Amino acid sequence: MKLFSAICIVLFLSFPLCVWSEDLESPAAEKINAVEETESAREERKSPLKVVFSSSANGWDYARAVLETAGVNLAVHSFSSIVNQSSWANVSLETMKKNLTNPWRLWDDNTFFMNQMAHPYFGSLYFTSGRSNGLNFLASSILAAGGSFMWETFLEASAPSLPDFVTTTTAGMVTGEALYRLSMEASQISPVFLWLLSPMCGVTSILRGGRSTPAAGNIHSADIAFSGGMVTSAVSFPESPLSPSSSNKNSFGYTTKIVYGNPYAHNSKELFDQFFLRGDFYRGTNYEFSRLIIDGSLYAFSIFDSYRPETTAALGFNYNYHRTSDINFSAGSLGLALRQRIVFDWGEISWDSQLNYIFLGVTDNYFVLSGDSRVTLSKKQPAYSFRTGPEAKIAFALKNDSLVSIGLEASAQFLFSYPNSAQDSRIDGWSAIQWAELSVERRIYAPFSIGIADSFYHKYDHHTQIPCTDQIVNFVRLYIKLHLKPQ
Repeated sequence: MKLFSAICIVLFLSFPLCVWSEDLESPAAEKINAVEETESAREERKSPLKVVFSSSANGWDYARAVLETAGVNLAVHSFSSIVNQSSWANVSLETMKKNLTNPWRLWDDNTFFMNQMAHPYFGSLYFTSGRSNGLNFLASSILAAGGSFMWETFLEASAPSLPDFVTTTTAGMVTGEALYRLSMEASQISPVFLWLLSPMCGVTSILRGGRSTPAAGNIHSADIAFSGGMVTSAVSFPESPLSPSSSNKNSFGYTTKIVYGNPYAHNSKELFDQFFLRGDFYRGTNYEFSRLIIDGSLYAFSIFDSYRPETTAALGFNYNYHRTSDINFSAGSLGLALRQRIVFDWGEISWDSQLNYIFLGVTDNYFVLSGDSRVTLSKKQPAYSFRTGPEAKIAFALKNDSLVSIGLEASAQFLFSYPNSAQDSRIDGWSAIQWAELSVERRIYAPFSIGIADSFYHKYDHHTQIPCTDQIVNFVRLYIKLHLKPQ
């Protein structure tokens, strides 16, 4: 672990210097390079190596990005230490030395929201500090790792958490790239959106005199659906004398879906220049449901030169966050994707399939999350544990604006516990999770559609020392959809 700490420090501190020799190009040289851009050069940029390593940043841009990342950490730490007077912020040279030399924790005791949503958001701030300064995806990823390492080792008194480092870095990359690209496009409407979606892009634009590096690509389609319906939750305990329970609750909220870049017949110009984003936010009486799904194409290419049917193969890089009053689940994954669209005179059919591996999954334990006192676990055990395993996803859509459109999405995960990652080893075991959603809608007038959707979530947790749990959440709702940018 000492070697790991040393490598991270060297990478972070030498980051600006490793590219300084590339820098110092004058504005005139940049203009010459722009003029020399030809059709053949654009075709060359489709190659994986060109996509990975191409960058417009100079040495000053790298230095500015590092300073912005450090500034984020110092600002948050100062607020926590001076205003909130948080005990974890009482750092000293002694705590820093311990964090650099002692083993990192394989567990964490913060809340699910803090670890799986707040940490990725701060990781996205580190990442967009790089992207807004012209750094490419790879360099910005190193910056995100450096920012996370700085926080874990120097700005927290407690021992560094390896899951926090992984989540902040990888989920920060996914959410950061998505927010960076969306903020660049939204800023054309108003600068306010730039600050709302990606504050570091706003900071960089000020430091660079109103300039920020634009992204290659644009939004392919976007819509938002306002809906309300009934949520049914149930839990049972197979092979256990514990009695099952169920409940019904009303819930109202919205779902937004954004497709960035044409996902069909897509050839990457930059890493992660195509992604799907879905956000759900619902509230009801004693019930909440929020979800963020970002499935990105790290690198994609069209299979057929003729572009008919439009078919794309991609290396996927994803982050999914699912939080309800009943079930918490998040997953960072890498995998392969294949998607296709066939256009007819009457409409179109499209499908998307993914086979991923979840390198860091986080699932709740029912007894801790619900506070069910029939099973007593260690008070140090948070409401979740860390797991890993395979994942499969599939989506199908049939679109016909004159009749109805049908959509089907489904996913399945099979996860095993990471060794020594739980405070109470009795929650170790395996989990089988399935999710599916069926929707039927009809276009009623110009950008509006009405429809009905049914979402089904099932989770089975297998344990050897405590009762197994079988949970179901079903959400039926009616919605009205506004197509902000039709496909």
